[in-house]
Amino acid sequence: MTKRELRNEMRDFASAFMFEFLRQEIGLVPSLSTDVRKLVLSSNILDFFSAEELKREFLIYSALDEGVFEEVGLEFPHDFMIDILAGSEDGLRRWMRENIEKLCRDFGVSRVWIVGAKEPQWAVVVEDEGLSKEEVIEWLEGEGLKVDLTRMYLFRFGDRKDWDDDRWQDLLDVLTKWGTSGVEIYEYGEVEEWMTLRIRDLVKELYEAIAISALYAGAEEYKRKQPGQVDRVEQGALLVGNIEEMRFLPFWGTRELRIDAKIWSESERKQYQATVVVQGMDFSEEFDEWTPVKVVDGKTGEEFYMRLIEVDDLVRVRCGCADFKNRFVPILKQRRAVQGPVALPRRTTDRKSQNVARVATVCKHLFAVFEALMRAGVLVSTAHPLRREIDLTKGIEV
Repeated sequence: MTKRELRNEMRDFASAFMFEFLRQEIGLVPSLSTDVRKLVLSSNILDFFSAEELKREFLIYSALDEGVFEEVGLEFPHDFMIDILAGSEDGLRRWMRENIEKLCRDFGVSRVWIVGAKEPQWAVVVEDEGLSKEEVIEWLEGEGLKVDLTRMYLFRFGDRKDWDDDRWQDLLDVLTKWGTSGVEIYEYGEVEEWMTLRIRDLVKELYEAIAISALYAGAEEYKRKQPGQVDRVEQGALLVGNIEEMRFLPFWGTRELRIDAKIWSESERKQYQATVVVQGMDFSEEFDEWTPVKVVDGKTGEEFYMRLIEVDDLVRVRCGCADFKNRFVPILKQRRAVQGPVALPRRTTDRKSQNVARVATVCKHLFAVFEALMRAGVLVSTAHPLRREIDLTKGIEV
């Protein structure tokens, strides 16, 4: 690997890690935490994580050996600050763009205007009529708002325009003031939110994740359509003893549970990180029959309770192994079932895909995680209240 390639890998990592941190830890509008008020456009991931934490996460993300830094003659993080800063800024802007898209989905519109104003400081106009700048100004002034013509920007659903500094700096200013008197939302036209339904939003919801049961069914289909393939479910069961660590990270605001597991390969001394994010999770600060599983928060060390995981729960998944990236990421990406961005290996030949059947399933490492959860009694086929406590605070017995 060359210095240039390693720098590019570091920038891609910084972008992905910053975006994922903001999306998971801070969330999206209109439920931003107070942490967002500390953000500036020059924020970078070293503001939130130590260099040692980032180094560890980078090696997991890139599947590189720690010796790669010595190999190319660069020291982490000092020799990578330009790449870390550029990647972090890109991740922050991607997060801001996702906020715009969430606003569009929530209000059933395709356009959002960010408008500077005397009082309040910002006006956010959601509309679906294709208004011109002049029409927006005229309408806001009719509402009694004095508009600052020098601070007015249009954002569209799915827009992928350039990263103009003023445009995104002012959007970040709006987001840091969200939920305060400094930002006022204006709906143009008769927007009935509860009646608004767009085909693109319906499709997005249907393919936002994938059921655990569908991944198991996909593994069987993959074997049937591509004879000679290994049984990944069976291999996953054999790998359960290779799980070195499993962390549970609850996101109470978005009701998501992230499970990170470190798994050693059985054929070579290499460790992979497998991630499962369960949607629609229920959490509690105390035991009851609906949240019987006692867990330790992998970040804070605090204990909490959660419900059982069902085989029909929707999940997003990720693994650092080549099998996952080469065979299943392209298919899972179409269903938006991949957790975070995953860099696909470049195609160097015209050879057919390794997943010619285009089946949605996962690698043996992720099946090892599911198997471990089953053995612990946490992943169940039929949801039912438990009157006894399942204690995972001392880890999962494998």
